[in-house]
Amino acid sequence: MNIVITGASQGIGYATTLALAESGKHHIIAIARSKDGLAKLKDQLPDDGPSELSTISFDLAQKDYSRLITDINSTFNSAVDVLINNAAYLINKPFLELSDEDWQAMFEVNVFAVARLSRELFPYFNKKSSAHIVNIGSMGGVQGTEKFPGLSAYSTSKGAVNTLTEVMSKEFENDNIKVNCINPGAVQTEMLTQAFPGYQADVQPQDIAQYIATFATSGHMVMNGRLHEVSSKG
Repeated sequence: MNIVITGASQGIGYATTLALAESGKHHIIAIARSKDGLAKLKDQLPDDGPSELSTISFDLAQKDYSRLITDINSTFNSAVDVLINNAAYLINKPFLELSDEDWQAMFEVNVFAVARLSRELFPYFNKKSSAHIVNIGSMGGVQGTEKFPGLSAYSTSKGAVNTLTEVMSKEFENDNIKVNCINPGAVQTEMLTQAFPGYQADVQPQDIAQYIATFATSGHMVMNGRLHEVSSKG
C-alpha cells in the first residue's frame, strides 16, 4: 500500500510509522516539521526492510500545500491508498487566557490541516481498491467523556475532527473512499509531557501504534464513518 502519515517525527505518528514499516510491504511517506525527527525515523529502519520509507519535512500550518502534493504524487505516481491525519498541536492554558491566536493555531493544525490535506489528495486516492482516510482524534473530543481544565481549545478542535470524519465519510462513500477516526486516551508522548509535566500515562505510543497500523490498512474493508474510542480507562 501507498501510505501517507503526518506528525511522524515523534509520539504516536513516529511509532505508527515504524509499525507500518515492519508489518508489510508498504511504501510510506512520513510528514513532519522536524527534519531531525524524520532523520531519526529513517535510521530506525534497515535499507532492506519489508517496506520503503520516504520523508518530507513540511509545516502543515501553512496554507500552500502545492509543494507537498507534488512531492507525494511524484513518489506515489498519483496513487494514495491510505492517509493517516495524525499531526496535532496542544496548548494547555485556562480558557480565559486563550487568545484568538491560540485558537487559530490549534485549529490550523488539528482541523484545517486535516481538511486541507484530505481535499488536496482527493484526486489521487486509489478509488479502485477503496482508499482509507484515518483521522486521529482524542478522547477529549468525544462527547460525554471526562474533560480537563486547560484543554478547552484542544478538546474542541478534536471534537471538530470527529464531526468532520462523519461528514467526510458520507461525502466520499460514492467515490470508494472510507473515512474513520481513532480517538486515543492519554498516551505518554512528548506532547503530553510538554502539556502536563510529571504526568505518567498508562499507554505508550508503541502500545497503540500497532492498532492504528492494522486499522489503517484493513479497517475500511468493513467500516466507514466510525469513531473509535481507544483508551485504557473503562
